[in-house]
Amino acid sequence: MSIQESENVIRPNHYGAIAGVESIRIMEAFNFNLGNAMKYIWRCGKKANVSAIEDLMKARQYIDFELARLLREESNHD
Repeated sequence: MSIQESENVIRPNHYGAIAGVESIRIMEAFNFNLGNAMKYIWRCGKKANVSAIEDLMKARQYIDFELARLLREESNHD
């Protein structure tokens, strides 16, 4: 693996730091669904050949997954 390939795996540009914070540090604080939603929002419009609309639709899908999970959990407690 070349140095460039390694950087693309470890620190891809589309997951770059915002205000000095890398996206992985934020996503680790959330569960899978919310972390994935944040991932798509974080990189929205930054990944080559992927539209901002597609990234936002994916983020919305993971939020919908989380809402469904929470609603199932809530109905199981009733």
